[in-house]
Amino acid sequence: MKKGFTLIEVIFVIIVLGIVASVGSEVLVNTAETYLLQKSKHSSSQKVELALEQVANRLLFRVDLSLRGKKSDGTALPLSDITLLTPNREDYTDLEWIGYDNDSFSSSNPPGWSGFVDLDSAVTGFSSFKSTGSNFAFANTVMGAKTGGTDNGAIIFLDTPYYRNNGAGIAYTTNCLYQTSGCIFPVTLSGDTATFTGGGDRVSGEMIYSEYYHLVSSAYTVKAVKNGDKTKKGDDLFDLVLYSNYQPWLGETDGSADVSLLAKNVSVFRFVQENATIRLKLCITENIHKKDITTCREKAVIRWLILKKIEKGFH
Repeated sequence: MKKGFTLIEVIFVIIVLGIVASVGSEVLVNTAETYLLQKSKHSSSQKVELALEQVANRLLFRVDLSLRGKKSDGTALPLSDITLLTPNREDYTDLEWIGYDNDSFSSSNPPGWSGFVDLDSAVTGFSSFKSTGSNFAFANTVMGAKTGGTDNGAIIFLDTPYYRNNGAGIAYTTNCLYQTSGCIFPVTLSGDTATFTGGGDRVSGEMIYSEYYHLVSSAYTVKAVKNGDKTKKGDDLFDLVLYSNYQPWLGETDGSADVSLLAKNVSVFRFVQENATIRLKLCITENIHKKDITTCREKAVIRWLILKKIEKGFH
């Protein structure tokens, strides 16, 4: 006599198989979701790191005194003056600085500019100076390729707190670095000679300078610009944007700059100066599977010791 499964046994088996299938499918779904979330977090983390790295690479070659925080209306304060006690500190959302031209300095031998003035040369005066060891033709080529024109550069003298002597002396300040008749001087380069109009008012002959200088070619601003996106909580998200290739010593602002996108969906962009170190914080928020996932990173930008020694006159 053949034996078979009873109806109860069949039903029991079906129930067991259903339980096993449901548990198994839930495990598979959770595993897949975890994988996708981890992949998305990794991608978001890479975006944050890349954006911070691009900003940090440019900040390495900053003129320290030029660092400032700006409000959306253009109001600015030296970055060293923005502390926890600064009124409306959170309104200073933009980071701006002037960078010296490292490309023409470090990519040629001899360098495009040596950073040293020959004070004993007959060429050196209140409208020109000789820079021994410089290859200004190369510097012009490099800066021209970056800025789209020649003679867009300027010089700033180091190792002295003053740039003009009118009896009392007028000191270098962050503000004067962004003025057309300020303490950065537009320059024309030829051979190893730099020609410029000196003096505080460019005609007085009262300019003070030392044997150390930086050749600068561009200012930079990093802004968090609203893009209309929001998180699930309703918080505004931003695009982190870099403005470059503008020359304040020629009267230009970031309104005439080249613009490049660093990161999208930014929820936090913060910066603070701690002595010679700039600390940056960046957070990106992305909606992944109906969840807001936020990735944050911080980065410290530390100046090289040799550069701090050269710029000791500013501090």
